[in-house]
Amino acid sequence: MWKVERKIIMEIIYQKTDINVEKDKILFLNPQFTSEMKLFLRKRGTKNYREIPAIISKGTFNVSVDRLQEILNENTEELLRYDLYVKQRENNDFEALISGEVPESNQYESLNSTSVAHKFIKIYTTLGNSFSIATANFNKGIVLTDIDEQQQLFILRDFSNTINEIKWNSGNPLVYSRNDDGLITITFSEALNDIPLFKEKNLVSSVNKMIKCGLIQADYRCQVSSYEEIIIKSNAAQSIVRLKLTSLLKTQNVAINQDRINIDYDLANPIKIFLKKRGNQEYFLLNSNFETKGFSESQEKIFETIEEDLAFSGIYDFFFSNVEEEEYYPLNLSEAILSRNIFSHGHGISLEYYSTKNGNLAAKIDKINQIDCQGSLISFEHDKISFTFEEHFCAVQLIIAKRKNKSEKFIVQGKKDSQGFTFNWSEALQELGKIQVGAIYDLYLRVVLDNGHSVIRRLVNKELEEQNQVDDEKLVEIENEKQRYLDIISLIDDSDNIHNQSIQLYLTLNNGWSLNKGRDYNLRKTNYKIKTKVLSFSEDEESYTVSVLLSNQTNSQLDYTQLVLVNRNRLIHYETILKTEKIGADSNQMILTATFSPSADMVPFYYDLFVLVNDLENEEEPFYIQIKSLDKKAEKIISQNVFLHNKFIEEYMMYPYITNLGDLAFEFRLSERFENENNYAKELQAEKVAKILAPKFVNKKIWIVFEKNSQGGHDNGFHFFKYVMENTNKRDIYYVIDPDSPEYKNLLPYKENVLEFMSEKYFIYLFLADLLIASDTKFHVYNTHVKSSPLGKAISQKKLIYLQHGVNGIKRVPAFHKISNLLDFVCVPDEYEKQMVVNQWGYDETEVAVTGLARWDSYEDKTSTISYKQIFVMPTWRKWMDGMTKEQFLNTPFYKEYSAFLSSEQLKKVILENNARISFFLHPYFKNYIDLFNIDESFIDKYGYLDVDMGEEIQKSSLMISDYSSVLWDMFYLDKPVIFYQFDQEGYLVSEGTYMDYETELFGDVVFDSKDVIESISKAISNNYKIEKKYESMREQYFTYLDQNNSERIYQVVKEIDKLNRKTGGKKENNKPVGIATEKIVINKKSKKDNNRQKFTLRVIRKIKRELKKMRKR
Repeated sequence: MWKVERKIIMEIIYQKTDINVEKDKILFLNPQFTSEMKLFLRKRGTKNYREIPAIISKGTFNVSVDRLQEILNENTEELLRYDLYVKQRENNDFEALISGEVPESNQYESLNSTSVAHKFIKIYTTLGNSFSIATANFNKGIVLTDIDEQQQLFILRDFSNTINEIKWNSGNPLVYSRNDDGLITITFSEALNDIPLFKEKNLVSSVNKMIKCGLIQADYRCQVSSYEEIIIKSNAAQSIVRLKLTSLLKTQNVAINQDRINIDYDLANPIKIFLKKRGNQEYFLLNSNFETKGFSESQEKIFETIEEDLAFSGIYDFFFSNVEEEEYYPLNLSEAILSRNIFSHGHGISLEYYSTKNGNLAAKIDKINQIDCQGSLISFEHDKISFTFEEHFCAVQLIIAKRKNKSEKFIVQGKKDSQGFTFNWSEALQELGKIQVGAIYDLYLRVVLDNGHSVIRRLVNKELEEQNQVDDEKLVEIENEKQRYLDIISLIDDSDNIHNQSIQLYLTLNNGWSLNKGRDYNLRKTNYKIKTKVLSFSEDEESYTVSVLLSNQTNSQLDYTQLVLVNRNRLIHYETILKTEKIGADSNQMILTATFSPSADMVPFYYDLFVLVNDLENEEEPFYIQIKSLDKKAEKIISQNVFLHNKFIEEYMMYPYITNLGDLAFEFRLSERFENENNYAKELQAEKVAKILAPKFVNKKIWIVFEKNSQGGHDNGFHFFKYVMENTNKRDIYYVIDPDSPEYKNLLPYKENVLEFMSEKYFIYLFLADLLIASDTKFHVYNTHVKSSPLGKAISQKKLIYLQHGVNGIKRVPAFHKISNLLDFVCVPDEYEKQMVVNQWGYDETEVAVTGLARWDSYEDKTSTISYKQIFVMPTWRKWMDGMTKEQFLNTPFYKEYSAFLSSEQLKKVILENNARISFFLHPYFKNYIDLFNIDESFIDKYGYLDVDMGEEIQKSSLMISDYSSVLWDMFYLDKPVIFYQFDQEGYLVSEGTYMDYETELFGDVVFDSKDVIESISKAISNNYKIEKKYESMREQYFTYLDQNNSERIYQVVKEIDKLNRKTGGKKENNKPVGIATEKIVINKKSKKDNNRQKFTLRVIRKIKRELKKMRKR
């Protein structure tokens, strides 16, 4: 029976009450209890009291567990709380009980969790140190019911069985496992992967509904690593799950003075202490002795570390990690410190130490004075540079630091001589030459002062006085604005290619010494401040006419002699001189006009327009300046009637196009067999049909999958498509493939969802597609060379999820960089590559997902399926060989090196004596040259692209030999050895570049000639084709997943992107379809004819409408 009291006066019993639990009874113990007292419950938020039946004796209430549960089980609400009271007589007041236990600790627990409901009863100590009872009955939604610390699992129950997504608020969906009873488990590593330290997160479901907290503990703490713990709390109703990841580091006695910083702590394992500039990625180690009891370091070391980072402003945060540096944690202080300013002699900065709002230790840099190092340039050349300094230094190092990323720097030791210091910088310049991207590098000096301290200063120019001891002849004088730019030095010896990297020493407007690195013609354009513009563009049936406006703003006497088309090949210089007519506009400007046609001496692929310039004041050879900028009228002419601009010479074609930067360029290449009048007409008609059908497709989600040149059906695109077709209900997914491809047969089981390349249906569905999903860039679904046609424009506006055709890193691929606008989202195989895609390609972390490669799901070791050991040899293509004739190819180092290797008698002997065969597999771009290799079929099998299934051959192989190909990673994934055959490494790094350190990051032997390759093959054979231990240890770093769930992870990613895609309209700008033409487009009558031209009729429209009805039924 519940009693209602109108008047409640709380006179708390002053002695603490203890609780003992014995099998079937709960004992409340307090010496103040008498036999006249009774024990009561009060439902929180009400004035209703109910007596708890108890056996009463002096100092004890003996309560039956069954009777208490019977009373509490009358509750049908999810969670109720009761407070405990005693009362002595009928007219006395109710008095609360004081607990002697820790607040929020449980003194009694009863838990019962089933697939029907999750129930518990607990008696606990409140924050006010009184006793309360909580009773829970969760039977709806998702509830966190338990945490398995040993298995490191979060355990939840889904009583609704309708939720398919769990995540942290403002986070990505978590991967979880679910059994038939609705029990859900999430691993700690998955759940905590994206949670930063000290940030509180709420666990929510797919519809952003809060997940309930069914934990019986009010304040749950669990250690998840040597230095981390999680704290899980909820609200009074336990209707939310709040989690915070915290550090276990407890600091004491933080002392910061002018000399040192000291921090005491007590840990079981030693730690490292780091500094990291806010916004940067690099961590700088401070302590060399890794202690468990504390950290102590001199202020001088900290100042030197910060200056080493070339930072003279900003904020540095302190971090710690274990000795293996598996994870970095903010150095959290147990108590906040007062801000403290520290200065150091000889340094131009001060440090302000302070506690952040999260209690972490940080230091703010303040620049207190301008300390530069004034140096006068004596001389500079390719091998060395010399300066003399006004101050006296014991030792000097030259630091060449990239302005936008100062962690990219080169250090050159100075050698003192009678006139100053000389720096032999040839090795540094050689490394700069391998970087194919232009940039500004600033010059700094690390100098050792008389007191022995090392400081870093910006190197600025100091004009020498006449009395200076340096010979006038050796002094480099800077007299005027033009002379701020000194001579250009080529970074590549013995090469006449104008695309090579060069450097130019110059003075900034602040009088600092810097290097401008880039291509010679870009440097000269900056020096002379030359402006260029294509004024007009016109054409007739056989030729193009271009007019160019040129001017300079430096008062230099320049003669613009000739317009030139220059091929983009980085190793071999190809140019076509154009017959040029000069038209003088005024004293400062010149107009040049040229008329030209494709010529037989041209080579594929891309040509830019240049002008040859003479500086009449200097006796030097003419130099090149690239023509940039395009008049709007000329741009409109080129953009319209895209099929009209093609000019033909034999089997080659040429046409103008506008680059990503808005400049005029030309492409010269072989005509593709599908580039004909019939397919041009199909494309234009399909655009109109797509416009008619677009309203019916607004609510559809069409995914289109494809591979290289729409020819492949074996790579990541195919395996992802196969997974979706066989494991999901998604049917608005289509695969594009040429019906003449030898791999078309792989798609026959899914024929209803195949779009045949260049068919009518293919064109229409591409215009209407929502997402492109591919193992190559987006134009491989159409024409990799044409981007300005109606379909080309439509494709450029569609989002592409890039599944990759291999692991990246060994070679640079600028086409994949975000600025190229060819990829929108990247699925990568591992965390290592994710960081490369973010840092090198320029994508945001939200645009990259670690999934693994889809084709790896089907991979297994198949070496036992053949009777011999197969050695897979697959060299990759070199861009500088683009468009070569067969005669030219025969003279390349590539052909000569591989011919010598494959024809080696020693190789034949090793192979035949060990029951092996070589499988020589050539890149698709070698298709015109494959017959040039003379192959000894007694031990070598030769294959062209698509002759065999490359994935199958890799699985059968025991060893792989390649140079820079991404297929090397596939072999490594299968735990098989590889050999890097890089006979042209130096030239390849110049023409292509890399993201990896070839000396430390490659996972197999690196060899440079055929003799060494054969020795490495013999070593692999003698080791029974096992990976060496030094390479085996690298697999964990390079592969995040070694399971067969890659396609499933990719599918989840694509679904999420598709959802977002629908919210934003489905395209980068507008709703579908994109690129609908409003103008009449004329087809070039000189294009190749198709005698079997098909009529485009309403049959296709009717067929698509039938498919739409099928979609609705599904």
